[in-house]
Amino acid sequence: MPAYGKLEEEGGERESVEAPSVPWRLVWQLFLVTAADGNAIGLPIPFLPAMCAQFFGDDDEAIGRAVGYLTGCFLLCNFFSSFAIGHLSDRFGRKPLLLIGLGSV
Repeated sequence: MPAYGKLEEEGGERESVEAPSVPWRLVWQLFLVTAADGNAIGLPIPFLPAMCAQFFGDDDEAIGRAVGYLTGCFLLCNFFSSFAIGHLSDRFGRKPLLLIGLGSV
């Protein structure tokens, strides 16, 4: 039987049942967290070549290599540390880890 209605035995009419509501508050929270995570890598990327140019001068190949290494190292560290932070979050809770992370910045 479909979840949104039930056929009655006697009259053959459908009994209307409301569809489950969407938890919009939770959807917006997930959207904001996902957008903030995307900004963590998306915002510094345009500035990396200019910052690396201060160290390497006009050598475009060295600047490109440095930007690639920095971006790759950041993403790899983000990937591998997420497992450890997830385990610690399960053990101690999210709030202490968030406070430690914000305090270390």
